[in-house]
Amino acid sequence: ETWLGSGSDGSELEDDAWGFGENHDVPSKWAPPHPPPVTTPPPVQRHDSRRVDGHARSPSVSGSGGAAPPRLQQRAHEPCAVNDLSLGGVGLCNLGNTCFMNAVLQCLSFTRPLSTYILLDQYASAKCRTSPFGGELLEAYAELVRELWSPHTPAAIAPRRFKAEIGLLAARFAGYGQQDAQELLRFLLDGLHTEVNRITVQPQYAAVPDEVGRAPLNDQLGFHRAWHLARDNSQIHDVFGGVLRSTLQCAGCGHTSYAWDPYCDISLEIPSDATTLPDLFANFVKKEELEGDERPTCAACKRRAGSTKAIAFEKLPEILVVHLKRFSFEGYRGKKISQDIRFPVEQLDLDPYCASDTHDGAVYRLFGVTMHWGSFEGGHYTAVCRHPAGARWLAFNDSVVRIASESDLCGRGAYILFYERVHSDHAS
Repeated sequence: ETWLGSGSDGSELEDDAWGFGENHDVPSKWAPPHPPPVTTPPPVQRHDSRRVDGHARSPSVSGSGGAAPPRLQQRAHEPCAVNDLSLGGVGLCNLGNTCFMNAVLQCLSFTRPLSTYILLDQYASAKCRTSPFGGELLEAYAELVRELWSPHTPAAIAPRRFKAEIGLLAARFAGYGQQDAQELLRFLLDGLHTEVNRITVQPQYAAVPDEVGRAPLNDQLGFHRAWHLARDNSQIHDVFGGVLRSTLQCAGCGHTSYAWDPYCDISLEIPSDATTLPDLFANFVKKEELEGDERPTCAACKRRAGSTKAIAFEKLPEILVVHLKRFSFEGYRGKKISQDIRFPVEQLDLDPYCASDTHDGAVYRLFGVTMHWGSFEGGHYTAVCRHPAGARWLAFNDSVVRIASESDLCGRGAYILFYERVHSDHAS
């Protein structure tokens, strides 16, 4: 095993979108209510002057600041560009402290299922007609991905249109100050999800019936799966979405309650004695004793009592994004944890951290790392990515791209890790 880092619209719900199988179907009496039919609002016209976060949108912004390059003609019956080893090594110009954005965009570009979704134009028929973003963020990102994988693109491009669009939707990304790469990643994935959400009308809020918490575990799981899919169901969640199971056991009466939380990335604390990524996962799922003011009110005995809390992975995603929490605050001062964390490249096994009998293939393979160099007060982001078509690694430092190797993956600089799931039929 290789380890690195030592010093160097009411759509129909997919029956098994959470991977739970037919035995977990939700009882009909608990099924979330279907939303009433509504009149679809007209799409936002590109020529208007709508504002988001107080900024006017300019229709003249293009991806490279001028005429867009020829669009990569990609058809479903043709091999996708991500399978061409000669493509993909395009740099991104720094527009002014935008290295945090460039590093994340490169890692997402090398995320095979996401880029395939874009390059084969599969997203075009999935646009959510009620998205508050009007489809502009999705189109800006899609244009950028096509440029990054086009044989007609120069060695580096300036992602001006994408920068402008995301800045209009979030004021913190509008200027040219250094921002956190993980915050941008979360905002972008959430925005893309909103743009292609299969649920075009959100159901009205309804409280969870009390009897759900007293039902068998499988029935509870089915209810929460249906509740989630009635609100959030997109290709983004198909690729990045997983589910955590939280278990709470009352020390007074012994009652066990469950909760499920969907996620698109996992943030891991870095204990002082941790040296490897599995150490961080073990710390993440370890049992926690809730005492004193942290005691919850038990749903069964209705008393505040000491409880034991545990977390496990209920559903694993196709693409696992792991954020190492290197930045923290002590009072009014921030600090960066530069601890060397070694991480596996070919085989990250999450089986020890999964709820029993709820997963199929828990092994992951590293394909991208967003790196941060420097301190809390200032630093620089880069990326190292494995090409989807082979074992070639590329190092991205804004517009500069070079052939890399596994030795470029330094554990002290690793900030966000991108893993792809290895299914049993492909494991060797």
